[in-house]
Parts: sequence; C-alpha cells; structure tokens
Amino acid sequence: MKSKMLPLLLIVLVALVSFRVWRTMTADKKIECHARIHTNFTSNQCSAKNVLDVFMSMIGGEGYFYVSGSRSCSTALLKQSSSIVKFSYTREGNYYALHLGPRSEDAVKLFSVLKDNDVRLKVTPLNNDDYIVSTPFETLMMCTND
Repeated sequence: MKSKMLPLLLIVLVALVSFRVWRTMTADKKIECHARIHTNFTSNQCSAKNVLDVFMSMIGGEGYFYVSGSRSCSTALLKQSSSIVKFSYTREGNYYALHLGPRSEDAVKLFSVLKDNDVRLKVTPLNNDDYIVSTPFETLMMCTND
C-alpha cells in the first residue's frame, strides 16, 4: 500500500510546487519607485530648465504618478508645481497599458508623457531596487524603490 501512495504523493507535491511557481510568476507585482529628472524645455517664450521628482505607484490594476517640479526661464521667476495623476492599467505582454485620469496642464508641461490619455509603459527591473521605465519610443526614467 505504501509503495502505491508514494508516486501519488510525489505527483501532488510536484503539482503544488508548479502551481505556486506559476502563480508567483503571473502575479501582479507592486511597483513603486522614485526618480529625479532634469530636462531642458524650449518654447517660443523661453528656454527653460526643468527639475522634477516623479513617484510612480502601481498595484492591483490602479496607480498614480506624483509629479513635483519647477521650471525656470531666464527671463521669468521660478515656477513650482505638483500634481497627482491617477490611472488604471492592464498588463499586455511586456507592457502595461495605462489609461490616465484627469491631470493639470502644469503636470503635462513638466512630464510630457502625461499628455496622452492612454500610455504604454514597460517597467524593466535592473536589480531589487531599480527599474527602467520606458515607452515603445523612449526611455522615460530610471527609478529607485525607496
């Protein structure tokens, strides 16, 4: 009797371990990271230098960007602004399809990826604490999980 139960127990054990590994690989992981971005902005009115902090959080199909920064033209005073942009997302292969909620004009001026209602992002882990966040066309930032 014991010799017949051993193969059955091994099959059940392998099935449980396989299910656990599959669930871990397909689970939606919590992604939170922070980046500081320095950019140059040029328009008809001025040439500006931007410094912005971006915090991104994604978990369970919902997330947000917290964008805080400043713009300064050589002829104008430093302008500070901050904004939270909420979004919903689904996973599509190696990308996340984000649908952005309402956002301020200042947030779009600081972080241009926020101009579209729908954005595709790829989040590539570098190590335990760092990620590269990119669209199909450009790398947006390298961020660190605090």
